[in-house]
Amino acid sequence: MNKNIWLWTFILLLPALAVLGHDLYIAYGNTDKKIENLKNLDVELDAFSLSDIGWIWLRYSPKTLETFKDSITKENWDDWVVPTLEQTTLLVSLIPFVTLYFILGLIGIYNFLFKSKRGGHMTDSRLHGKTYKPKTPKSPYKRR
Repeated sequence: MNKNIWLWTFILLLPALAVLGHDLYIAYGNTDKKIENLKNLDVELDAFSLSDIGWIWLRYSPKTLETFKDSITKENWDDWVVPTLEQTTLLVSLIPFVTLYFILGLIGIYNFLFKSKRGGHMTDSRLHGKTYKPKTPKSPYKRR
């Protein structure tokens, strides 16, 4: 894969990793007792839960949530925004990553179906999209 694709993969996974870290912190590390239990490996596994995007928005920036709610119609709020706010933040933060790989998959399918039938000609990025066809055919290898 291209180095740029790996960079974009990393960049698009950063929000999901931040959300996962936040949820782990809320479940296991936001009080001294939880930190002590974690050090002793006495962890309650059912204490972990994924946070909703609405809860995070309401907890960390309630004024912007109210401003956004006032700027949108009630029908749009109920039909579009509320279902989105009820989704887990991890799921919502993975949407750009999944979209990137969906587009890359479509490009790969397109290249496989339509661009692979060039008659064996090689392409090179230095040729700016032109095809390279050897002037002489390959000679078969002859044993001595």
